[in-house]
Amino acid sequence: MHYQLPPAAEAKVVRCIRGEMYDVVVDLRSDSPSFGRWFGAELTGKNRAMMYVPRGCAHGFVTLTYNVATSYFASAYYTPGVEPDLSFAAP
Repeated sequence: MHYQLPPAAEAKVVRCIRGEMYDVVVDLRSDSPSFGRWFGAELTGKNRAMMYVPRGCAHGFVTLTYNVATSYFASAYYTPGVEPDLSFAAP
């Protein structure tokens, strides 16, 4: 899952333009009524569906076929170093 912290938080529109993928959004906004909830949908080059990812939500996908291509529209540029540190040491 990927998201950027403020002030670089971004909204996105994601589309699969070739192949098939399963796309997921998780609401990480603590003041949101849907905090902690997630939504997923299959996006394909054939169904032409798109996913909106609001600011403050994490986004990720898994490809379901080979040779998948996606298209992203983002409200802000990627800013290295503003992702939260989610690393952990395995026991």
